[in-house]
Amino acid sequence: MLTHGIPKLMLLIHGQGPVWMNPLGIGSTFSLFLCVLAECVCSLTLMVGFLSRLSALVLVFNFWVVVFVFDRDASWAQVELPLLYLVCYGALLCTGGGAFSLDRLISRKLRCK
Repeated sequence: MLTHGIPKLMLLIHGQGPVWMNPLGIGSTFSLFLCVLAECVCSLTLMVGFLSRLSALVLVFNFWVVVFVFDRDASWAQVELPLLYLVCYGALLCTGGGAFSLDRLISRKLRCK
């Protein structure tokens, strides 16, 4: 997801927020900011396994908006990949980061004290 988020981050940095879509009616720049937060920050934290479930929750919401709000009239071929991402992030939301995540390492350290 990070490769999709970096171009959006560049749009935000260069002040192009007003040209972004506004599917939830919260403002174009704020919608772009939330998308960048999900696709850049949450993707990075998910990669290292830090706050995995929270990051997955944000990404699930992001792709829920893409599939069911933004692309609601799109064909199956256009929605197939975002729906796949939605399901994968939903699975990560249910399972967590796993044995090699920072979440697991932190929880072990806290249990040992």
